Amino acid sequence: MVRQLEPGPGQRQHQADHHVERPRDHTPAQQAAGHRRRRVELVLRHDPHPLLLHRSVQHRWSYGSPDGTLVPGPHPEGAIVASAETHDDDEARGEDPRAARSRQRVLTAATACFLAHGYDASTVEQVAAEAGLAKRTVFNLYADKASLFRAALERSIDTAERFTGELLAHVHELAGARDLRAGLGRVAEELALTVLAGPVVPLRRLLAREGERFPDLLADYRRRAPEAVLVALASTFAALTERGRLAVASPELAAEQFAFLVMGADLDRGMLGEPPPPAERIRARAAAGVDTFWRAHRPGQAPAPDPETGPRGGSATSSTS
Repeated sequence: MVRQLEPGPGQRQHQADHHVERPRDHTPAQQAAGHRRRRVELVLRHDPHPLLLHRSVQHRWSYGSPDGTLVPGPHPEGAIVASAETHDDDEARGEDPRAARSRQRVLTAATACFLAHGYDASTVEQVAAEAGLAKRTVFNLYADKASLFRAALERSIDTAERFTGELLAHVHELAGARDLRAGLGRVAEELALTVLAGPVVPLRRLLAREGERFPDLLADYRRRAPEAVLVALASTFAALTERGRLAVASPELAAEQFAFLVMGADLDRGMLGEPPPPAERIRARAAAGVDTFWRAHRPGQAPAPDPETGPRGGSATSSTS
């Protein structure tokens, strides 16, 4: 059952988009970055049609429909939780328009510098020159290079999350697809092009290099982008298996296999510094990956044993135990 909760103590109802919001304390880094962050948690309760429930929540999350449950308190056991964090834009929060424009120029320049040179090799002087602003202007907006890096990466993660939201809407549309094989092909192509042909791979490389220094940013990106895609794929595959439209023993493993089949090798190459492949190759590899996935999991197939439980339902033996 999906319902809208009333705001509790210390919360406020945002009438425009039907969100129940809980104000959170901001870290000094977030304050220095000039962001006001809101966190909204979406709890997807068990339902006879989990895919349709996922889809209704995603529709509300992406496009402002009032459907969906917003749970600010403890989550029910077995619930699937997806969280979205948004940043108010600078002018909406009352910042001077000129400062807001300077901030966006600085963040754009900082993102380019950090992606090209990494954290250690980038300097505030380089960012100021790239932005066409005085160094003093950058320091008026951000206290130090670390604060600037956080702000630039948080904006890039926001962009990645928006791409993810658009992709998830198409994943959930598989519920009503008359031609499931074709629908999987469309999702695979969009997933591969979004990751391999855009800014995602450079962002991942940068986060991988600086993850030890900024572990919270790395964890935030994983939760809001790649992990969100895998959760959606697994939920979708589970629901389609229940309806007899797929044959999947482990939805989580099938989601990982699907993602790797449609982009894994080229993603590995990109993480090691190779330039992105042409769009034609990305589409062809994604289509070939779907062909392999469909042959293994099309209706009527006997699902392969779940490696987590073993072929007879017992615990699989771990090589590390």
